Parts: sequence; structure tokens; C-alpha cells
Amino acid sequence: MDEKLVEELNARFSGKSPEDVIRWALDEFGDRVALANSFGAEDMVLTDMILAINPDARIFTLDTGRLPEETYRVMARVQEKYGKKIEVYFPRAEDVESM
Repeated sequence: MDEKLVEELNARFSGKSPEDVIRWALDEFGDRVALANSFGAEDMVLTDMILAINPDARIFTLDTGRLPEETYRVMARVQEKYGKKIEVYFPRAEDVESM
């Protein structure tokens, strides 16, 4: 995005609700929009908003293999509540072995 477009979008969405911005993004970019979710409070609010607007919206998370057990429980509850499969991506094992 160039600076002019950013300024135009800032003006367009000034005073708009988060739902308005999400709705625009989904209309503008379709299934190329995906919400990254780490299952913190803010991400849960955004998950609720985006799925209320479009139940087919994509949601993904990154699983490093070192997440707290509570994160997996929250992910399972989210999938159950919304009937939505969360896309889970993993790093290559060799990239995190030395960490």
C-alpha cells in the first residue's frame, strides 16, 4: 500500500466500528482475509466479530509445539462454540530445535 491509499483508508474508516472495517476487508479481499489468532482476549473479540459477519471466514494459529496446555483447551472450545475448524500451522522442526 502506498501512503496516499493509507491516508484515504484512514479517512474512510475514521469513526467507523471495527465491524465496519472487518466487513469492508471481507468484501474487498474475500477469502484472502484470514485472522491470526493466538487465543488471547483481543483475538477472541476479533474472532467473535469476524465470524458474526462471515461464519466461513478463515482463522489460523501458529503452533510452535511449545504452547501452554491452556491454549490448546481454548482452541478446542473456540472450535466447538463456533463449529469452526481453526487452521493450524507449524514451523519446520529443524527451525525450532535449537530454541
